[in-house]
Amino acid sequence: MIQFNMESIIREMQELTKESKQLYFNESDIQFSMAWAIKRLYTDAKIEMEVPIMSLDSDRSRRTKRVDIVVSLNGNVYAIELKYRRKGIKEYNGREMKGDNRDRTEFSRDLQRLEELVCGKQEIYNKNITAGYAVWFTNDSRIWESKINTNRNEYKDDEFLSVKCGDTLGGHTEPIIVKQYEQSGMTIFIQGSYAITWKDFCKFDCVNGLLKYTIVNVH
Repeated sequence: MIQFNMESIIREMQELTKESKQLYFNESDIQFSMAWAIKRLYTDAKIEMEVPIMSLDSDRSRRTKRVDIVVSLNGNVYAIELKYRRKGIKEYNGREMKGDNRDRTEFSRDLQRLEELVCGKQEIYNKNITAGYAVWFTNDSRIWESKINTNRNEYKDDEFLSVKCGDTLGGHTEPIIVKQYEQSGMTIFIQGSYAITWKDFCKFDCVNGLLKYTIVNVH
């Protein structure tokens, strides 16, 4: 039986990138590329994108959230969340896509959501999730090179939140306060401890041409 392997999917995406000879434009571009790579590797897989899940928030209200990619294969179900920051690209209106300082926060929220799916606190069509994968792509070197210390329980909204190679996300003993969402009362709580390892995805001969990625497995 063929085993689902995220690194194999990344390698297949790298081959597709060699054919296109250009960086991904946005997160949706990566989403479709990954779905195509999965289908090429696992022809029997059922692939769904932007799949809604229902979560019960602290205010007891039902809110719909979505998972980027859900793959059903050999009786197993895998949930995949993607993040992409691209530096140096122009949007259709001519302005540069600069992103913001919430990248680390949003990635952490993805990890929390995947943990809740794997342990059954949230569900997708009443399916049991076998494993979750949080995958982050970026060509912004500030993310993997910054020396700002982010190992604390409160994130400020005016600093660049890096995630360097060797950093660890999660292992929380209490919820993390996020300044950007403080008014809504939103916090982050990740039980597992996840080491971050950045790897080269592709490199083009241009400014900001090095694209890196990191994969976090949630089981």
